[in-house]
Amino acid sequence: MRVGPVAATLGMTALVLLGAPVPTARADLGPDQEISVSGVEYACKAKNSVIDATVGGPQKFVVNARATVPSSFDGGESIPTVPASLDLVMPVALMDKIRILPTNGPTGRVERLGGSATSDVLLEGVASSGAKQTVSRPVQNLSAPLQAVPATGSMTIADVDGSVASFTAPSIGGDGLVYVSLPFYFQIHAKLDPPVLGSIAETDLDCYRLADTAAQRVIGTIEVGAGCSTSACPLPAVDRSTEPTWVQRVRGGGTGNPSNPGNPGNPGNPGTPTDPGTPNPSGAGVDPGSPTPEGDGYDPAGWSHDKADGAGDIVVTEALADTGSPVGGWVFGVLAAAVLARIAVAVRRRSPSRR
Repeated sequence: MRVGPVAATLGMTALVLLGAPVPTARADLGPDQEISVSGVEYACKAKNSVIDATVGGPQKFVVNARATVPSSFDGGESIPTVPASLDLVMPVALMDKIRILPTNGPTGRVERLGGSATSDVLLEGVASSGAKQTVSRPVQNLSAPLQAVPATGSMTIADVDGSVASFTAPSIGGDGLVYVSLPFYFQIHAKLDPPVLGSIAETDLDCYRLADTAAQRVIGTIEVGAGCSTSACPLPAVDRSTEPTWVQRVRGGGTGNPSNPGNPGNPGNPGTPTDPGTPNPSGAGVDPGSPTPEGDGYDPAGWSHDKADGAGDIVVTEALADTGSPVGGWVFGVLAAAVLARIAVAVRRRSPSRR
């Protein structure tokens, strides 16, 4: 028996009223899969000059990331909101320096750390024909409350949960593979409690990924159409032209990006054989030679991501301005004077008394 359009419409309405499931765009997507990557290393540099100098310049951070994405699609479908989560690991070497930052708190040290992050996730589509398309989407609401600083060892701020708003899947014009990857650059917005030196409660850190291998970059893959092997659809290359020199210093060896050498800094007083001199705490090349990329979807007032508009668009908003303290070079003068005074007292105590 043929069913007319009116009857079909009434039948669909009845299904909705009865609570029966109605086919959606989800039917075009493969089953969800959990993807993850661990131990991805980033070089991070505090924008606040006092914090940067006190911790000894740029430092290494480690990121673990997880997400839930479709296992396959054909391209062009609407992808529903993607849950994402990350862990931020601060190694022992960094934590040992954070633990000695001076504050006006009860212990005289930083007791709690927290904050948020401005980060994208990349969907890098590669077709077996060689066609490519990359979609960059902001991860929203990546924030963590203040957490106690451990007395020793490393510190992990775990399960920082966020999400990627609904977007359109990359269209690569045929069978292929989509690499879901961590970004080349992201930004941390750190909170310190109590404030360092009584006034520095927040600072941004610019972070650059140290390596571009699949193990240090790819969270997981999504098949497009019939799919494609990683050898037939290789991971795209990364443009590192915006990488500042200080990243190479953290990586070890080499000279970094020659077109962006950074500020060489003042090497300090070389001194004499009996007086080694006083090095400049800012070190060499800790100031990047060009502005860093702006963050995506960051709300300075709320320490979280703005909502992104437009499926598949690259959303760029102004990053949080540096939250540096009015404390400037005089801080180092005061600290240096205190150190010299202690040395003078020690010398007087050790000198033999005259008879």
